[in-house]
Amino acid sequence: MDLIKPCPFCGCSASVEEVEGGADPVRFSVGCDNGDEADCMGYQSLTTFARRSDAISAWNKRAEPPLPVEPPGHPVIRAPDTRKSFP
Repeated sequence: MDLIKPCPFCGCSASVEEVEGGADPVRFSVGCDNGDEADCMGYQSLTTFARRSDAISAWNKRAEPPLPVEPPGHPVIRAPDTRKSFP
């Protein structure tokens, strides 16, 4: 069985769902197991695949993290924190 990465939005586990489309053969989709679509964007996947392994591969595909703005060893200048704290 293929390893399914956790949800990239909330970190919950994810699972494969078999989707039956009437006359179409069974298709596969992967979505978050959070259980509440209001809490997580990964709750329901609208993309289906003919093979279970293709659905898992698509779910597991992640964007590469962004490159740092400054090269290593150079300070990053940050704006001052102007938030007010309330007692």
